[in-house]
Amino acid sequence: MESGILLAMAFDRCIAICDPLRHTSILTPFILVSMVLVVAIRATVLIGILPILIKRLYLFHSTVIAYSYYEHMAVVKLAAEDIQVNKTCGLFVGFTILGFDMIFILISYILIFQAVFHLRQKEARLKAFNTCTAHIFVFLEFYILAFFSFSHRFGHVVPSTHILLSTIYLLVPPALNPIVYGVKNNVIRKHVAQIFLLNR
Repeated sequence: MESGILLAMAFDRCIAICDPLRHTSILTPFILVSMVLVVAIRATVLIGILPILIKRLYLFHSTVIAYSYYEHMAVVKLAAEDIQVNKTCGLFVGFTILGFDMIFILISYILIFQAVFHLRQKEARLKAFNTCTAHIFVFLEFYILAFFSFSHRFGHVVPSTHILLSTIYLLVPPALNPIVYGVKNNVIRKHVAQIFLLNR
């Protein structure tokens, strides 16, 4: 679902920068609600398939998962049965969600950068880039860590490395998001500055 939200945010930024005068007429409340519903339904349907596939497995080598969270492939790798369907479906779901979202986010940022470089005023260019910096940072943070989390599918990764990467994938984005978006907010910045000044 987070990937879909990042895609929706990229679409919003693309409209806001490439066609600012029509932003409110393009992204009406109906369109916004539709985008939220599509993101939620897509995530529910695609991720909802995976527990059904796991439920069809009965024989396991072990019942202990050495990772910090339960994911589809961690459970499937413990199975003592044919897991080809689970592997294929897991890869399909992963590439459908992450692959398509990443492609469309990159396309939206290509369009944004083209629009920004056509602006004549330097201040307008800086303002447009400033609008996108937090989202680009969160986008890179999420997708780089997501690809590390999927790395165990394509080869052997030492369990301690996988535990570290999966824990970083789970904890770093939620911890950094308030910081990344809070730094851009003047009210939050002033309150944080007051807190640190009062403590001295």
